Amino acid sequence: MNMQVAIVGPTKAGKTVYLACLLRAALAPRIVARPIRVRPDPESPAAMRLSKDAVEILRGGAPLATTEVTEFELWADLPGSLLGGLGKDQLRLRMVDMPGGDTMPPPDCSIPIEVQRSVAGADALLIVIPADSSVRPEDLGARLQHLVSTSMGLRSYGVGAYPFQRVAVVLTMSELLVLQHGSAALGVIEGLKAAEQVRDLCGSDFVREVRALVPPGGDWYSLVSAFGFDLNTGEVPIESTALGWRLRLNGASFLDEWCPYRVFEPLEFLARGVCWREAY
Repeated sequence: MNMQVAIVGPTKAGKTVYLACLLRAALAPRIVARPIRVRPDPESPAAMRLSKDAVEILRGGAPLATTEVTEFELWADLPGSLLGGLGKDQLRLRMVDMPGGDTMPPPDCSIPIEVQRSVAGADALLIVIPADSSVRPEDLGARLQHLVSTSMGLRSYGVGAYPFQRVAVVLTMSELLVLQHGSAALGVIEGLKAAEQVRDLCGSDFVREVRALVPPGGDWYSLVSAFGFDLNTGEVPIESTALGWRLRLNGASFLDEWCPYRVFEPLEFLARGVCWREAY
């Protein structure tokens, strides 16, 4: 199945950093092997540029500020079994980035037509929400309802039908949830239930809006981290700087130790409706 996925989220949610991570995560030396490959569409200049800059962004370089509408097109390849490729799937990932980065604006704001077209043309949504409370909006349910109701005006679907086949909610920089736990951070986050965390942080109304978009069982929630954890110590390897949260690792240390956290799980769910839990 070649499923079309629209990536949306409020400003400062970490959408671009998450895409940069997906483009390089399969090469991370410490990540558990997972046969998923994300690659830029060669016809998408923005995606090709992001692929080139991905390592520098993950090392701590801030993505270039968006000054005009930018469309990223990527492919996620999920290989099948060795017996005839059974279970092989593919996702087409599309993200429209706007000046300011907000593709889930408040209900009193207009939604650019480029974003509307991306959402209306999608089979599934990947909603990126920041774990950082200082940048996470409080009206996410209303924002999601506004985005979908406005965009679906461009597409017709049967009465009683659901707008999307699947929706995955990604809580980025989830390491902030356990930052104060020191060497126990990785163990603590492993015990958290993603759906409960999203409900507690984003509100029950947001979860209700998500579930109203898909058939029963079509929603998924993930705690992910592009920066990951230090597997040697169990600690969070980031620090607060004048430019925001950045990795303490750099250079060779980054290449040797980087281990992103659960970044592929949402893609597997969107493609297959199920996914296996990564082990750490």
